[in-house]
Amino acid sequence: LPPGTRLIVMGGAGPKERDARFAKKAIADLRAHFREKLLFVDSPADALFSTMLLAADLVVLAYDIGLSERRSSFLSAMSCGANVWTTTGPFTAPLEIEKSGAHHVLAVDWDAQDPAALQSIASALVENEPVQLDRRVRNLRWASTRSWQARAADIRAFLA
Repeated sequence: LPPGTRLIVMGGAGPKERDARFAKKAIADLRAHFREKLLFVDSPADALFSTMLLAADLVVLAYDIGLSERRSSFLSAMSCGANVWTTTGPFTAPLEIEKSGAHHVLAVDWDAQDPAALQSIASALVENEPVQLDRRVRNLRWASTRSWQARAADIRAFLA
């Protein structure tokens, strides 16, 4: 990371024991490598979470089997207009993230440490501001069609 860069990791350990073990190991590994450049914010309040999502240069959401409808952290980041990088997998297609501005790589490539997948985060960080702004706007547009309100309206329409 360039001098002055901070890596901020936010969130809780997750509801499953497997998630908690993974989170604990990931944080320990990150602390060992990045030392003072790392800040871990455990389960931040909603206002702080949304502010930090918007302020971040890049929000990295590396899911083990890829993005799916169940990933509320992705919807939160997109709804805040964040510049998002994520992994995709077998349950991603219905989300149509290709219509958004989100950076994405296959989870299997990320897990295999494919050089192009690993480089994609660095590439996302060095995009110029107009390109990043365009991605953020596209993410907001995408989120407006996938919001909880939009989903509830679709369910109401289906039931009607």
